[in-house]
Amino acid sequence: MRWAQIKKLLIVLVLALSLPFIMGFGDSSSIVSTLLIGLVIAAVVFLILREVVCWYWKINEIVSLQKQIVELLKGRQAAPEESAWRNLAAAAAIPAPAAPPPPVAGKKCSNCGYAVGENEAYCPNCGRSTA
Repeated sequence: MRWAQIKKLLIVLVLALSLPFIMGFGDSSSIVSTLLIGLVIAAVVFLILREVVCWYWKINEIVSLQKQIVELLKGRQAAPEESAWRNLAAAAAIPAPAAPPPPVAGKKCSNCGYAVGENEAYCPNCGRSTA
């Protein structure tokens, strides 16, 4: 909070606590009852101002929307097996990559023995240089 807000809050609190004295509800002998009445009045003022602030900034509406979001997320987490089966089915629908065709007759790789074309500088199987 800013200092100006704190000062305003303290002023309201002091006024709320001294309100019973101003209105003549208490005398100096019943200080406890006066303080209790002042605290009750301060609590009521606080609750009223809190509702006004929540209405102005639409905090209650934001909280209700967040509760709806949480409920929707809980619903999505309730059936993780279904989404796993969908992912598995989608993965099964993707064809596997085809193996590269064997090169035309020529030399063999000195590392793995794979048949390498005459013009290739690297083995397509292991990637080693054919030179």
